[in-house]
Amino acid sequence: MYNSTNLPLSSLKILKKVLEKQPGIIFSLIFLAIFIFSFKSSDIQGSNISPSMLFYGSIIFVAYIILSEICSIIYEYLYYKKYYYDFREENAEIRKGVVTQATGIVRYDKIQNIFVDQDFLDRVFGLYDVHYETAGEKSQFYSHIDGINKENSEKLVNFLNEKISNGNKTSADFQKDANINIPIKSVTQNNTEVLDNIELSRENLPMSKDVIKSNMITHFLLSLFLLP
Repeated sequence: MYNSTNLPLSSLKILKKVLEKQPGIIFSLIFLAIFIFSFKSSDIQGSNISPSMLFYGSIIFVAYIILSEICSIIYEYLYYKKYYYDFREENAEIRKGVVTQATGIVRYDKIQNIFVDQDFLDRVFGLYDVHYETAGEKSQFYSHIDGINKENSEKLVNFLNEKISNGNKTSADFQKDANINIPIKSVTQNNTEVLDNIELSRENLPMSKDVIKSNMITHFLLSLFLLP
């Protein structure tokens, strides 16, 4: 079986994620430079802005950008270290997040499509994202492992393809392969039968208000420290 230990993410994922945020920082520095050079000496003398105010204001702005960059690096490093997945015999568990972590379970028999893609920075650093689409899935959060190298991506794709092929076999196929009679039982979990025909909704499975509060606080704090 494969997991985040024997099939790890590439450490270049940290650098790639940090570089994704550079355009905003570059535009901020360009804006600062245009703002400073737009003030001529005569303009400064005729206004309430002194050269020292302009100088220290620029220093504070640059320091804020540097601090944001440092926080971004720390965040991406922690995200990389806490990124956990375990592709077991029956299903896969994926856990992501830094301040708050979310866990998802993916059943192999629900997977319909598998594909690998790259964006521009992925191609630069040799990174690959393995996506697996499942029936009825509404979130992309758990449906991909992003930031692995080519060798590991091929291993994971072959593993998932094998699981899908085995999941599509009927009981007669298994009996034919093994040449034995295999009793087929209902899938159980913790001695409780899993019923696929039960439709879950916000009415019979509501979201906890504590989760909503936690997500709002997390996004507010990240917007203060991570966005330039």
